Amino acid sequence: METTEWSRASGQYFNFSDNSAGDGPRGPIWYFAYKFDKPYAVYHELDLLESGRYVHTDLGRLLPLYVYYASKLDYQRISEPAAGMYAGRGITPLVMVRTGWNGDQSDRYLAIKGGSSSTNHAHLDVGSFVYDAYGLRWAADLGSQKYSDVETPIKRLDGSFWSMKQNSLRWEVFRLGNRQHNLLIVNDERYDVTGHAPLIGTVDDDESKGGSFDLSALYPGSLVSAVRTAVIKFGEYLEISDALTAPAGKPASVRWNMVTPAAVELVEDGIVLTQKGKSLKLAASGADVQYRTWSADPGDYESPLKGCDGPNPGMTICGFTFDIPAGESVIITTTLK
Repeated sequence: METTEWSRASGQYFNFSDNSAGDGPRGPIWYFAYKFDKPYAVYHELDLLESGRYVHTDLGRLLPLYVYYASKLDYQRISEPAAGMYAGRGITPLVMVRTGWNGDQSDRYLAIKGGSSSTNHAHLDVGSFVYDAYGLRWAADLGSQKYSDVETPIKRLDGSFWSMKQNSLRWEVFRLGNRQHNLLIVNDERYDVTGHAPLIGTVDDDESKGGSFDLSALYPGSLVSAVRTAVIKFGEYLEISDALTAPAGKPASVRWNMVTPAAVELVEDGIVLTQKGKSLKLAASGADVQYRTWSADPGDYESPLKGCDGPNPGMTICGFTFDIPAGESVIITTTLK
């Protein structure tokens, strides 16, 4: 593995909302490393410098400022960060976990977000996660659609790409929809875009590292409560636990979704994912689940924006479906190992 991939096990960012997964120089980090006396913050930047990534950069006219702050750091103090987990409780709460910093095959990386889809540049991705193992991304995000491809077509339909309302045509853009993210779809409906999912707890011990998000506000009338906990277990594999309760008098039909670049094979007791000679198995317990795959090709779906969405070559949506009887609760535990 090249050193340019050391920042994350696959060399990709957690690209929620309109962000890109591509790795590259992060100029402002030199200032923050100096300002807060945290030289470890530029640990990965040294790899990018050595690999030549700073030679071709869009940092532009601010580059001299970063050089200035870089000159003030004590490079004898720059070492890999001691922490393996970060939890942020801002407007978009998230948890990130990694098991190592040296880019070897044992490194694991998990990131999951809460928040709301009514914030700027948001997608319908609340509760979504990414996961890396063996230097590869297994649970992925399709990324953002080029604005110019969809702004005009939506405007022609008397809508606005920048409207965050519940029935906005923005959510008809394939890569922005909830059916194209790693989350729960309940009763085959769009969740409440104004609902906010807070980070309600974290765990950081030898057995588990990760966090829990209360997703209940996303599913008013469809679920009484929904709590998703995502952890890396024993530094070896991913575990997602979904604690869900259906309302009295109304059952809930749930689809557990995950986007992957891996080849997908349905087997009797799970889904086998394979890429570049490595394999992981996705399996769920806690309910009678039906393992499924869905197309990641926008052309396979009816949409008022059909023909405007970009292709997603090599990607598949996989997961499973299950039902929750009215008034009952289930805990679905899903592993990827």
